[in-house]
Amino acid sequence: RRNVMQMSADEKRAFVNSLDQAKRTIHPDLVICTRRYQEIFSPDGASVQCENITIYNYFVWTHYFSVSKTYMGPGQQSFGGVDFSHEGPGFVTWHRYHLLQLERDMQ
Repeated sequence: RRNVMQMSADEKRAFVNSLDQAKRTIHPDLVICTRRYQEIFSPDGASVQCENITIYNYFVWTHYFSVSKTYMGPGQQSFGGVDFSHEGPGFVTWHRYHLLQLERDMQ
């Protein structure tokens, strides 16, 4: 991976264009659930509450999801206060993997 500060103007433009394309391209393999597990089926029970997501928005969503409260299940309080992707020894490793996934999805 090249350092963006060492890229030519054309290379920077190509990189930004790739990010823009990822923002507009539906991920070919993934959808996201828009409800909790117990609410995953629609009120009529005929469809699942999921939506398509773009490649870039999946990258953003997974980062957001990694810092959100942990849902423990019905009748239990959500577990919050621990940011697993930022407040621990896995910070660098997690973010390196996270960026690698974005790069692979963009290819």
